[in-house]
Amino acid sequence: MKGAARIRLGDGAALIILVGLRFGVFTPTEAAVVAAVYALFVATVVYREMKLSQIFSVFVRAAKTASTGACAGSREKNFPLQVP
Repeated sequence: MKGAARIRLGDGAALIILVGLRFGVFTPTEAAVVAAVYALFVATVVYREMKLSQIFSVFVRAAKTASTGACAGSREKNFPLQVP
């Protein structure tokens, strides 16, 4: 595959999100899921930068990161910052 075509495949996620939202194909949450699956496909199949054996560890790391943000957000809700 030529270099310019490979770069265009990487930009596909942005195009999927914009077109899908503009024409009402999916909601913003669904657009994020579609873009994530597309990025996973491009990374594993097209660019071959991620092996299938690495996918589980990537999911675990993403879950840890998301849970950290969720915990921080819930803590802020329970103990809001008090500005004098």
